[in-house]
Amino acid sequence: MACNFHQILPDLLHEGLRILVFAGDRDLACNWMGSLAWMKELRWRGMIGFRKATPFEYELPNGDPIGNLKTYTLPDAGGQLAFIRVYGIGHSVAMEAPQGALKMVDDFLYHNL
Repeated sequence: MACNFHQILPDLLHEGLRILVFAGDRDLACNWMGSLAWMKELRWRGMIGFRKATPFEYELPNGDPIGNLKTYTLPDAGGQLAFIRVYGIGHSVAMEAPQGALKMVDDFLYHNL
């Protein structure tokens, strides 16, 4: 069943929920550029902040690159929108890069993004 997330996600962010989207940069099914494009167009109070946020390198503890991270958190409500472009990976990030996927989930759960 299709769902229009543009109608749901802004309310969740305004209520303080955090949202992580990630995509492998070799994913032909759900390309990272399309994911980032819809995130930049999402109408929420942090839209301008997210657009202006500078992406930075996201790494494993040993310094190996995972990808790049773009994130913005609402100062008043705590809602966070985060996007990680995972380098050199296709559609199955967890299968192709398990260490990177685990770090992304851990960092998201423990508010380290």
